[in-house]
Amino acid sequence: MTSNPSLIQYESSRPFGIRLFITGLILCLNSMLIAAPWQATQREPVIAQNLAELGDSALEIAQGSWAESLKDSRKVVDTVCLVPNRETFLEALATWDDSTYFPILIDDTDLSIKFIRAFKPKNVVRFPSKAAPVSDENIWPLAVTNALRGMLSANDKPKELIKGNILWLQKQPRSPGLVLTKGGSDTIAAAALAAGRKQGLILWADPKKWADLLTTEEAVARISGVENLSKELKVRAEGLGDDLDFLTLVGDMPYRYKTPDGENSFDDLLGRKLEDPKRRRWAFTGRITGDMKQQVYQVMCSLFLQPQSATLFNGYDPTDKRFKGYQLAPAQTRLDAFGLNSIHVRDGSLGNWRKTFLPVNKAELLMINSSGNPTSFNLQSGSVGSTWDVPWTVPTRIHIIHSFSAADAQDPYTLAGRWLANGAYAYYGSMNEPYLQSFRTASLISECLTKGYPWAAATRQNPEKEMFGNPWRLMVVGDPMLKLIAQNQIPARVSSEIVQNWPSFSLEAIPQDNEEPLARLAWGVRQTIVWASAKGEQEGLKAKDIVAVIRKIDRTKLPQGVRSIRDELAAHLILEAHQYEQSLELADEVPASERSMIFNRMIESGAMARYQQGLSKGDLEEALPAWRVLVANCPRSDLREPLTAPIRPMATTPVRRRIWIRTLESLQSRPGTSQELKDWTTKEITDAEKAKN
Repeated sequence: MTSNPSLIQYESSRPFGIRLFITGLILCLNSMLIAAPWQATQREPVIAQNLAELGDSALEIAQGSWAESLKDSRKVVDTVCLVPNRETFLEALATWDDSTYFPILIDDTDLSIKFIRAFKPKNVVRFPSKAAPVSDENIWPLAVTNALRGMLSANDKPKELIKGNILWLQKQPRSPGLVLTKGGSDTIAAAALAAGRKQGLILWADPKKWADLLTTEEAVARISGVENLSKELKVRAEGLGDDLDFLTLVGDMPYRYKTPDGENSFDDLLGRKLEDPKRRRWAFTGRITGDMKQQVYQVMCSLFLQPQSATLFNGYDPTDKRFKGYQLAPAQTRLDAFGLNSIHVRDGSLGNWRKTFLPVNKAELLMINSSGNPTSFNLQSGSVGSTWDVPWTVPTRIHIIHSFSAADAQDPYTLAGRWLANGAYAYYGSMNEPYLQSFRTASLISECLTKGYPWAAATRQNPEKEMFGNPWRLMVVGDPMLKLIAQNQIPARVSSEIVQNWPSFSLEAIPQDNEEPLARLAWGVRQTIVWASAKGEQEGLKAKDIVAVIRKIDRTKLPQGVRSIRDELAAHLILEAHQYEQSLELADEVPASERSMIFNRMIESGAMARYQQGLSKGDLEEALPAWRVLVANCPRSDLREPLTAPIRPMATTPVRRRIWIRTLESLQSRPGTSQELKDWTTKEITDAEKAKN
């Protein structure tokens, strides 16, 4: 084992697991089961509009310590590095040091392009070598070693692989955080976040998965394990402002547990003092979600992107006294004073939602008031939106007051899942019915954010001072230490000798149509990266020009393994070029059996934009092809009605009814149509025939 004075190693013969620490579990459990957010016999806490009204001196003192401990003196290099696999990612990560770092992304056709477009680097480079694949069992030593290398100067970087399952920096500078990951590909983003924030990293062997519902006993056992870990490391973790204040879960781990009153958020339980009747926090918890590429994207956005604009959207009736205190105007005032270009949509109807967000959301910070369920949201004037109304988006942070929006944040057909899949990298919302008062007001949150409070500390309620400060039903998705930094406080980017000789992307001439299909596709991939960077803007490269080349490539002449790259890249650029009618054409080109989930989601975004164009003009013939693509593509029958309700009443004349019926018949006879969908179209046809008579 490499010895280094700046770190503590915890070694064990197996990954650190929840089974190691269950002493005292039963004593904690009884009081946990009877805990409630707020008892009716207590004085109702104030719904605070600002920190002064909140009066949480402990939180303010902790923020004073975070203002120092979360500072990072490193400079950002004006370069993005692309890598082909997880092993090469870790090699690139090891080139970070104590003075400079830069974004690293894994090749894909979606999120990496979004990041580059937002970051606008001077250069995009490729790591100069490709590392050989390593098994899941052997990836951890590489991850933990290269995470440490990415924090230290060249002289202090360990030369050999580190053994053990815990990394903790013993000396400052370090941040008061710990990343927990269960291994395999999940360790990649975990290692990057640890290196980026100079925080701890632990291999957390949890046999349960995201979809599993923990019992209260199982949840408390995990909490006890983390508490005992801090004691073993001799780390102060008694309260906020100590050595360990932030925990981040990365990977396929449970997010909910069962209580007598329903399902609660496991993440809001983790970091509590279980023996404390008031359930006070010693740490805030966040979570990085999705597959490996999405996890890496969320981490890179958290480390290297800052909002320049904000949209505040109020779906609540301003005359309804139930929503008193949750107005968004005070938040806009604070964000404007901070330097963000903010928009406040007071009349939050579905029509104004679509005007604001469709076809693309361009704001990097969103604060939304609505209500509803996992796939729909209620807005003003009795209007209701659905998952289909979640837009294609730039990288963004979202705070949303809404019931159940994060019921399953990894399902792209739920609200949170679609926002995150479409490009959001931080999200605060509820996984179960939370009640309005469990959310802090936008006014308070905006003050916290503009004063430098970390994302989790700004959004979460705390015991004693707030009504729902006990373990409850809200989730922090993203880096809990994420901060809002004013544009005039962001240091200028720098150049670096480390990356200056790595292969870079540059503008190339458009290939001839008779060149090999694979060569033209490779050109399209490279030029998409150039287009997304600052070079593309300087050279006048357009997304539509790249689309034109890619669409001409006969996908059947490409190797089977790269066809999805052609399909996804075309779908992405079509959205960026706002050529939504081409989304429908592309949907017909690609057989259902060869479509990836990423491709389907992009096609849905383009088809929805085209559908809304047709509906807004009252043009049935323009809207119907898009509707057909959406209905055929979506596996969820519960999302069919929100799509169909606006278009069904448009079939009011004999000609329109005939067009409507023929569209239903074509959908019914489409190869691969499920029996359930066939039955549904049969009923629709029958209803249309009755209306005709």
